[in-house]
This record gives sequence, structure tokens and C-alpha cells, in this order.
Amino acid sequence: MLRLVFRLTLRQAEGFEVGTLRLLGQTLRVPDHTTLSRRSCSFAGRQL
Repeated sequence: MLRLVFRLTLRQAEGFEVGTLRLLGQTLRVPDHTTLSRRSCSFAGRQL
């Protein structure tokens, strides 16, 4: 969702999420750009 709102590439979205969570003091894991790419294809209804 952040990627669409801010028009970021997958690597930029990953870095943005990591940085935001770090600033908030959260220890959540962020999926890497490869996982995000695979999920975005299935989210859009497309298959690889």
C-alpha cells in the first residue's frame, strides 16, 4: 500500500518500511523486495 501511495519501487518501499519501523522502535520483519514482487503479482490477479 505504501508503494502505491508514495509511488516507490519495491526496493525503495522496503527501505522506507525498515526505516519507519526503526524510527518507531519496532522490531518487526519487513519482507525483501523479491517477496514483495511475488505478492504484488498475486495481489493484482496476475500469475508469474
